[in-house]
Amino acid sequence: MNIHPLLVHFPIALLTLYSMMEIGRFPAFTRQPYWFFTKAILCIVGSFSGILTIISGKMIVDQFLGGSRDKLINAHENFAILSICVFLILAISYLILWWNRSREARLTGQQQPRNGLWNVLLRVARFVVETPLSILLAIIGFIALTITGALGGATVYGPDIDPVVRLVYGIVIGQ
Repeated sequence: MNIHPLLVHFPIALLTLYSMMEIGRFPAFTRQPYWFFTKAILCIVGSFSGILTIISGKMIVDQFLGGSRDKLINAHENFAILSICVFLILAISYLILWWNRSREARLTGQQQPRNGLWNVLLRVARFVVETPLSILLAIIGFIALTITGALGGATVYGPDIDPVVRLVYGIVIGQ
């Protein structure tokens, strides 16, 4: 059973929305207390649903291999993996920061235990999420996600389905 077409739209929608929120930081929104959690949920759920989508794609890849499509399928798969890896860096960082926020809330007023590894993970997560690196990763992830989608469209409908797919196909596949 081919569930890839059913699953593929969830990570695309969630990660696109996350990317737009990360790139377009309007102060009226970023000051809201829910801003962190909204971005975190979109990124985490989008990333993990992307993993399921890649697994479902691997289950059907044999249907599409053969001849000139091998290069297209491999490029589609590689860009999908790149997309999810970029967003997983962000998602794991959000998970660490979320866990730390809930931990701090539980330990308010108490001496917080110090753990060397936890402090390193926390510093790295803060660097990823709380610096312009998050914007850069969101842009890279969004571009990779767009290329992945265009190559997926070319796989199913052919490279001439629309101008964006044609452009991406021409650049990546070279035809």
